Amino acid sequence: MDAWMEPKAVICTNGSVHNYPSSWIITLGIRALAISRFPAAAGILVLALGLAAAWWQRWERPAQPAVPTVSEAADARPSLVVLLFDNLSDDKEQEYLANGFTEDLTTALARVPGLFVFSPTAASAYKDKDPKPEEIAAALGVRYLLKGSIRRVGDDMRINAQLIDGGTSRHLWAERFDGRWADVFALQDRVVSSIAGALQLRLVSGAPAARAGGTSNPEAYEAYLKGMDIYNRINTPEEFAHAVKYFQQAVQLDTDFGAAYAQLAWAYWDADVGRVVVMGLTTDVAQGKIYETLEAAARYPSPGYYQLVAELMVREHDSDDAVTVLLKSVALDPSDTWNYLSLANALNFNGRPKEVLSYLDAAARVDPNSWMDSRRYQAGLAEFGQEKFEDAVRSIEKMDLISADPRAIFMPCRSLFRLMGILGAQTRPRRLWKRLGRLLRGEWNGSRAS
Repeated sequence: MDAWMEPKAVICTNGSVHNYPSSWIITLGIRALAISRFPAAAGILVLALGLAAAWWQRWERPAQPAVPTVSEAADARPSLVVLLFDNLSDDKEQEYLANGFTEDLTTALARVPGLFVFSPTAASAYKDKDPKPEEIAAALGVRYLLKGSIRRVGDDMRINAQLIDGGTSRHLWAERFDGRWADVFALQDRVVSSIAGALQLRLVSGAPAARAGGTSNPEAYEAYLKGMDIYNRINTPEEFAHAVKYFQQAVQLDTDFGAAYAQLAWAYWDADVGRVVVMGLTTDVAQGKIYETLEAAARYPSPGYYQLVAELMVREHDSDDAVTVLLKSVALDPSDTWNYLSLANALNFNGRPKEVLSYLDAAARVDPNSWMDSRRYQAGLAEFGQEKFEDAVRSIEKMDLISADPRAIFMPCRSLFRLMGILGAQTRPRRLWKRLGRLLRGEWNGSRAS
């Protein structure tokens, strides 16, 4: 049995371990990778031939305990969005530092009891813009805004932060934090404590230092932030491989850096053929490394670890445990939109579509404007699962089905064909057939020339 599936990896929730043969698990992972990433032409053909057949077979499970829903009192809590900190360093390439610090600060603040924190992706919409605080507050429905800057010269750091009332644009609090790069974690803790104090919130004892899957090694942290900066933007295969090297460097510097191991696993999961070639690997080796790095990440679990494990579980029809694993991820970072979208997906494939809506609402609450197609797709699956077929068609047709990336639209198009078959509609799918026909011929709007 693979070590990452043992109880210590928080895989099974009932005290037992599913004895899946490791070869079967890996095969499922490879199949999932082929479907969700850059499938080979033969793989696409097999899937396309199945469009008229079963798409997603709903099954009835015995009654399950209700999943705890997002608190309806969320709006009653003070809400905060952490806008991306400005990089005031002379070296503009240190943008990664400001971006990474902002994201980690957001996660830390999201764990403060009594405080609702918006996702970093919600804040990123205002990068390089200068809207008025009240405009951001109105658009997001947020009460407080945190703005700031970071300046690093050698080993010296200066962080400036200010808390603003979004309704009045009044500055409620401002403070400067000076220290050394080696003290970056202590500086972050001081910022969290000061903001909590300004909002008259009480921190849980020891909460600032509890970084799930994190590190106390500044050099490992910096390598990780450099990798994430590349990984989170559109990148070439060469740039992607460079990000992987940064993650590898991070875990070499700190072998207990769970979040870096988890991100490395995600990178191998996301490695299409072009990326694998540049990294000097074979697809089999890259796919095997997913499980190898997950095993290491399991020792110090992070949200990224739980999210990837849940993704694999759902594809293995083990969505009961996937739901529980994802709730652990929510506890570690309530501001992460992907937690809620992953929960919606797990519940859909768990045969519990009625419970999906609350998590889609939660995703929209922490970030009203991102991941729109994912939310629409999950809504369509939930409606399909409740036999609301016309509603499911409307939800999926709101997606961008003219995307330049066929990977993003293949499954929704497949879903629509299934729904059209149920509804007896014969004319609406024509444009989808044309789109999938181009996909089968390899005409991927520039991704691959025909």
